Amino acid sequence: MAERIWVILTGGEWCPLHRLEPWLGLATSVVACDGALNLAQERGVQVNVVMGDMDSVGAEELKTHIKKGGEVQKLSGQNDNDLAKALRQAAANDVERCVVVGATGGDLHHAWANLLECSRAPMEVDCLGPLEVHRFIKPSKKTSIEIELGSVFSIFTLSEARGVFLHGAEWELNGTTLGASSRGLHNRATETSIEIEFEAGQLFVLHGYFDD
Repeated sequence: MAERIWVILTGGEWCPLHRLEPWLGLATSVVACDGALNLAQERGVQVNVVMGDMDSVGAEELKTHIKKGGEVQKLSGQNDNDLAKALRQAAANDVERCVVVGATGGDLHHAWANLLECSRAPMEVDCLGPLEVHRFIKPSKKTSIEIELGSVFSIFTLSEARGVFLHGAEWELNGTTLGASSRGLHNRATETSIEIEFEAGQLFVLHGYFDD
């Protein structure tokens, strides 16, 4: 059975469209967080659902979305942002992976809030930035990342990750416990893929794009 993937569009700085297009082809749903619907329509990206408190989406954009058969889910509440609401809806729909666009760039406060929400999400999350990817991976599952030989990447946690194994890198890890520190900064790939696995906690990989 195909992996359930949501592409979630937010209002920060988007990656180039050619990096998003392959994910759009795989997505089971494309979700715009509130005003990101405006950006999607400007870029010609078809949205299935717009979610959020609807305080920044344009009236004409919303009308066009509905006219094309798009769904609207108004989710109120000021204790979290629209990305948090969308990730919660993804979890409720048993989505296995979310690809988030526009989480970073723009306002630094929003960027930190978005990354923290991605770190809390129960599924794997890839945040596509203008120049970089934040890949939030999950424990008890081996993750392989295709990478250019010699490329620089970093592994971080916002809390703690236990039993971390990393192979295919200049500085490998064998059952290490990582905390929120600079320890995982600027590692280097010694193979064309790196393999990461950890037992418990939370972990993300920060790397650039490798297909230029």
